[in-house]
Amino acid sequence: MTESRITEVSVYKSGAIIKRCGTVHLEKGSQTVKIKGLKAAKMGFIPADSVKLAVDNRIIGSNVQVEAMADKDVKDTLRSIQDQINEKNRELEILELQETAWKDNADFKAKESVSIEAMVGYIEALEERLKKINEKKAALGKDVEELTKQYQEHEEWLREPYVKADLCCEEEGDYGFELTYFCNDVFWTPFYEIHTDDSTDNILIKLRAKVCQNTVEDWEKVKLHLYPTDPSLSGTIPTLYPNRLSFYTPAPERHSLGMGMMKMAMAAAPREEAMEDAAFEMPMNSIASEFKTVSRASAEFKINDSILEYDLAGTWDVPSSKEIICDLTDQSVSCRYHDICVPKLDTKVYLAAEVKTADAESLMDTNASIYIKGTYMGDAYIEMDPSKEHYDISLGIDETVKILRKRTKRFSSNVLLKGQKKIDFEFEITASSKKDRKCDLTIIDQIPVSEDKTIEITQGDISGGEYDEKTGEVKWNISLEPSETEKKILSYSVAYPKDKTVNNL
Repeated sequence: MTESRITEVSVYKSGAIIKRCGTVHLEKGSQTVKIKGLKAAKMGFIPADSVKLAVDNRIIGSNVQVEAMADKDVKDTLRSIQDQINEKNRELEILELQETAWKDNADFKAKESVSIEAMVGYIEALEERLKKINEKKAALGKDVEELTKQYQEHEEWLREPYVKADLCCEEEGDYGFELTYFCNDVFWTPFYEIHTDDSTDNILIKLRAKVCQNTVEDWEKVKLHLYPTDPSLSGTIPTLYPNRLSFYTPAPERHSLGMGMMKMAMAAAPREEAMEDAAFEMPMNSIASEFKTVSRASAEFKINDSILEYDLAGTWDVPSSKEIICDLTDQSVSCRYHDICVPKLDTKVYLAAEVKTADAESLMDTNASIYIKGTYMGDAYIEMDPSKEHYDISLGIDETVKILRKRTKRFSSNVLLKGQKKIDFEFEITASSKKDRKCDLTIIDQIPVSEDKTIEITQGDISGGEYDEKTGEVKWNISLEPSETEKKILSYSVAYPKDKTVNNL
């Protein structure tokens, strides 16, 4: 068997391409070689058709297959170790019998003819004899333990799948090879750290990665490449089929059928082809049992044609069933700090960093940990919207700004000539700041939007806010000086047929 070691791994969002390297000694002519190193194949993590063998250009290779040693061959190979274990156990049994015999002969109650001197001599020698027997038993027990461990380790090694290939060379010598294959139970997850001190006009966005592998083999000193793609997703260009319209025909009323009639109806019913996309369930990757943090590494971001890659500096140790954390890139982005509140849903005020979408278009949709002046403030989800010119990155709750929203009016009346019921609404929104500097605050509220022409909505006083008639959104951008309080009014009326009920009112 020829050994190999992992030297390089290309990790995707799900799965990885693993490269192993090694050297094989070949005689002149044709021969079959067996290359070890596919532990994960035993767990079913390596598709056999993904295994590829690259050899020296002076070698002709063929018939590459993934195989495992037969159970009989494994036992035959381990027979010599098993024979040693059996022999040691037999010696232990003999020593057990000797110990029992020496102890039994020390009982002189039934031996009247034995002299006192003989009994004393026997008893005095007994301790030394039992001591030597126990020393031999301990040594044999240790030998059995070591041989059993050796047997188990060797058996595990022999049962590992291996790559078998036919190779032919014209000159005897040592030749290098590369073995690559796809492994399923490997993945990486991106996440961000956003650092700010709330006083400068930029934020620092750190892209980090959690890398995890469960291949039952520890990776030592390997080169890592991370790709933000998933090879399990289809690479087939979708086909747009004609969208054929037809009138809807309600299904006929169902009647109770006897069993015989029901079978006839089912047999006569035409089978409909499902037109919706099929949903496939993918097995979840196992969760890493521990975290192992590796800090302050850097990665080179590459764009090769249509492929994005993070090439990590140096080499890495990635234990099986554990996570490592590595730093990929740092990005300083210009921003405008302001507070945002949506008091209809939540009276908490959130600090946000408004960035130009063009400056942060490379950000992935994922979680981000927020740090203000080095203090952890919680997590937020980044989801860039390329259709908007600016994007607000949440930096957590701002305890120094308070919002109060209360309803000050809800008056119902009837419009007799139109047969309508009319309800007038008014809300008062109060904002106050305890900051020691000016605070830019965005308050977002709404006026209902009608989906029926018989529901009439009339805008009232909105205290100079920006009103979007399509969405009903009302927005105020205000500046609060230290200890300043400002109030805004939101009022509107809703009129609708008095014999109807309006939802969400």
